[in-house]
Amino acid sequence: MKKLLFTLATCLFALSLTASTSIAISSASNIDGIHQNTNTPGAAALKFIKMMQGKVAADINLLYSVELEEVYSLYEQATPELKKTLDAAMSEAGQEAVRALLGEMPEISGMQCSVLKETISADGKTAVVKLKLTLEEESSAKDLPLIKHQGKWKVDVDKL
Repeated sequence: MKKLLFTLATCLFALSLTASTSIAISSASNIDGIHQNTNTPGAAALKFIKMMQGKVAADINLLYSVELEEVYSLYEQATPELKKTLDAAMSEAGQEAVRALLGEMPEISGMQCSVLKETISADGKTAVVKLKLTLEEESSAKDLPLIKHQGKWKVDVDKL
């Protein structure tokens, strides 16, 4: 169920990325400089795109869903050795989903992405990141909802 949720969320977002390409904005920056820092909504959003492109390992800790609450709780209680095993299993399952997505939509891997705007709610618990996505000569802007969970910004899968 969790793997299906991850795959579905990724596919839905990817479809929304390629659905409209009508906004022309100045040049986009590449996301290759983004590493593990997800302390800002923009950094988490860029890492999510990079994960979808298969450029970084799949990371369930970058996604939030009410359905995953139980998984997060169990994960926090796991021993370091078990966490390592679970991380490897989730990464493998996530990479399979990304490979399937790239097989269906190869244009995702060549997409350039930059943050146009971060909007954090007054309570600091949610955010919306407006991304500029560029493929070849065409650009579009898309909003990505995020939520702060366990001190980290995560893509709110339930709102995709």
